[in-house]
Amino acid sequence: MSSNIVLKGNLGFLNLGELLQLFGGSGSNGILKLISTHHDTPGFIYIIDGNPIDAVFQDQKGQDVLNSFFGWLDADFEFSDEKILHRRTIQKNRMELILDGLRMLDDELIEIVGQGQAASKKSKTELKDESGIPIIKGPLVD
Repeated sequence: MSSNIVLKGNLGFLNLGELLQLFGGSGSNGILKLISTHHDTPGFIYIIDGNPIDAVFQDQKGQDVLNSFFGWLDADFEFSDEKILHRRTIQKNRMELILDGLRMLDDELIEIVGQGQAASKKSKTELKDESGIPIIKGPLVD
């Protein structure tokens, strides 16, 4: 199976919800690899027709693993465009997964991993740039 990395970046710039929206809007097929300096092994999300069908980290897989990835706030990612021959373990659609993951993150039900730990403890009104202007950050709209 040949892979072709078509997108690389950091979850501090494009968060997981935004990435899943992007892949969903384009109906992408491939593997999203998440690389965190806080973990020895990468995580993987398998995507068919823009919808995550499985997530794998170490010896765990499924929706709980996908949910945990919403807490990886500063990990690097690579998306390889390839045909997926992987068993579906996640039945929910992309929007349900994004909404569930973001809600769980807001409700502090997901462990936050990385530099975002300190920033996530502040309310959104406390986030300001160097000039003191509040920073507003929201999700991409489908």
